[in-house]
Amino acid sequence: MLASVEVLRSSAPFGDKQGDMLAFRFRGPEIREEHESAGLDQPPFADGDLAQWGRILSVSAQFGSVQRLVGLDMSVGAGTDNREGLGLPERAVVPGPALLAALRPAAMGRPFELCDEDGPLAALWTWRTLYETSDYHQPWPRLTGTALVLTRRGFDRITAVAPRLVLRDFVSRREAPEPME
Repeated sequence: MLASVEVLRSSAPFGDKQGDMLAFRFRGPEIREEHESAGLDQPPFADGDLAQWGRILSVSAQFGSVQRLVGLDMSVGAGTDNREGLGLPERAVVPGPALLAALRPAAMGRPFELCDEDGPLAALWTWRTLYETSDYHQPWPRLTGTALVLTRRGFDRITAVAPRLVLRDFVSRREAPEPME
């Protein structure tokens, strides 16, 4: 697992007097010089677009002193869970241009899968768990997430062109919005 985003909705410790909290865990790869502290107060993700799963680039990777290799699409919108079934979580991890250049995918596999002539290199995984149930509403997951996973060949390609690869965790929280009636 090269990059992931998880969101956990937890009930407030003081019951009804306080709203639910959302805890976010971002784990992502960056190219980072030793002792470089720029950007450590933000998640290790650039802005992203779900369409990047369908792009094949034929450019060489150029890495700076700090560079995020993955993006995060936070506007999936209509593709999220709805009455018709399960879709993508609200946030989706996407490969960034530098990661696509390093992987050099030559063909598209199944949806949300990057391949070359020898098979898969990377894919998008999603999950939902810790379902909350009630007599008054449909079950809903308290923990949702997406991840960009790599095969060994994909990881070897990235480390060959990006020797200063760092996997960084970033955790944050905020009050959850009130549920819609």
